[in-house]
Amino acid sequence: MPETSCPANSFRCEGGELCIPETWRCDRDDDCNDGINGTVSSDERDCKYGCHSDQFQCDNQDCIPAVWRCDGHPDCLDKSDETHQCSTRQCENHEFRCNNTGQCIPLNWLCDGENDCGDKEASDEHPERGCGFENFYSIR
Repeated sequence: MPETSCPANSFRCEGGELCIPETWRCDRDDDCNDGINGTVSSDERDCKYGCHSDQFQCDNQDCIPAVWRCDGHPDCLDKSDETHQCSTRQCENHEFRCNNTGQCIPLNWLCDGENDCGDKEASDEHPERGCGFENFYSIR
């Protein structure tokens, strides 16, 4: 069967019979449907996926919100957001590091009456942080 001639700004799928818009290439969607035995479709092969600056890139290349990293709950399918590195992780100057998970949360979440760290001692609401006792005892 002869190969299809694709218009400009198109990608020809490996079989040569299907053309898709170039913008569909590397979009994490299997548009060509030409993967064999579980391999990725030709429009998703050799792609370099990146995450936005407010996201964490999992080892499997998925992207999750950065605040989900080291929150004590695996959000990446490969669990790469909850590794031993969480216990020694450094947070940015505008962030607070939660005690038991290593999660980094925005400083303006401190003493807001919500246990954003999700830890038993409510480390982001604790009186040692300068939070009022009424907030600490109401969230426990």
